[in-house]
Amino acid sequence: MKYAVLKQIEIIGEAANYLSEELKHQHDEIEWNEIIGARHLYVHHYNRIDWVTVWEIIHSDIPKLKNVVESLLNEL
Repeated sequence: MKYAVLKQIEIIGEAANYLSEELKHQHDEIEWNEIIGARHLYVHHYNRIDWVTVWEIIHSDIPKLKNVVESLLNEL
């Protein structure tokens, strides 16, 4: 289960990497660079995974990100 969650964080980070800089600036309440950086860390330095941090990401950061993404989709 832990690695399945980690994989989803990696996918989110990869997707964030492809967003335009304009969109990221419009929604600077989201820490895009941290999302992308987490993806790089977990893909390339998987031996340094801090599972407490992963837990915090899924319980704190992901819900905020979800709200922003849902808002963006509603605007479309």
